[in-house]
Amino acid sequence: MSDAIWYYAVGDKQRGPVTLETLRAHLASGVIDGQTLIWREGMGDWEPAIRHLGGSTPPPLRAWGEKPRSHPGPGISQPRRDPRVGFGEAVSLYWSRYFEFSGRSSRSEYWWATLFVFLAGIGVAILDAAIFPFNMYGPVSSIFSLVTFIPGLAMSVRRLHDLNRSGWWLLLVFVPVIGWIVLFVWTVTKGDEADNRFG
Repeated sequence: MSDAIWYYAVGDKQRGPVTLETLRAHLASGVIDGQTLIWREGMGDWEPAIRHLGGSTPPPLRAWGEKPRSHPGPGISQPRRDPRVGFGEAVSLYWSRYFEFSGRSSRSEYWWATLFVFLAGIGVAILDAAIFPFNMYGPVSSIFSLVTFIPGLAMSVRRLHDLNRSGWWLLLVFVPVIGWIVLFVWTVTKGDEADNRFG
């Protein structure tokens, strides 16, 4: 199949046709990245460039990826996001985005990571009881709480960003009952499918 039938998406615009060599040059120069959607004749879906162009570095780790969309031809619209992540990926994102207060975290990323912290907290409490049976403060639990505080706070801010809300809304935690209910409802609400002001 001819190389001169590739297309790529920049924002909501379709570019091309270009050759495979041109796509590789665009990737090397930063015109596109590994997550840029590309398409050629014979493909049913738009797919991330990294799947076809390779490269020595993987695409940047993101809280969600762009979902390849079924399309019969090269015309495209704004790519939709697929924010679903599994347990392992959510835990990985939780630690790798330790100090990252920008960007977005999907509902599944938030709740899988919350489950991990909850289960790990139980394990740490059991360890505390076994090692320090007469210590009511639990030094291991205290260290665990300190280590997980910042990434938990960052993830909560990103979860609000996913709903196009400022992270300052987290201050509702200081409003007993009503604030807690509002925050809980927001954490279980599906995020924006398209880009918003936070990414």
